[in-house]
Amino acid sequence: MAGSFDGEVEGINDLQAPAEQQHGPGDYTPNIPTTYWTFRLMIGFGALAGLVSVLGLWFTRRRATRSVPRWFYVAVLAALITPFAANSVGWIFTEMGRQPWLVFG
Repeated sequence: MAGSFDGEVEGINDLQAPAEQQHGPGDYTPNIPTTYWTFRLMIGFGALAGLVSVLGLWFTRRRATRSVPRWFYVAVLAALITPFAANSVGWIFTEMGRQPWLVFG
C-alpha cells in the first residue's frame, strides 16, 4: 500500500509467488469462504444482540398499560448467547483471514 491515495494494492494471487520464493512451496492464501461467512455471522450476531437490546428498551420505556410481551422473554433468553457467538466467529474470522506473509516474516 504505499501510504498514499495512488499506491497500488496487490491481490492475493499476486502475493502467492513472492511468498513461495521467500518461504518455500506452500499455499499462502487465507481460506476465503471461511473468512467471508464468519465475518457475516459476526456482524449478524452483533446486529441481533443490538436489535434485542433496542426492543427491550422500547418495550420497557414506552408508556402503555400493556406489559412486555411473553415472546420477548424467550427472545431475550435465546439472545444471551449472541455476544459470545459474535466474539467466537469474529476470532475465527480474524485467525483464518490472517495473511500468512505477515505472520511468517
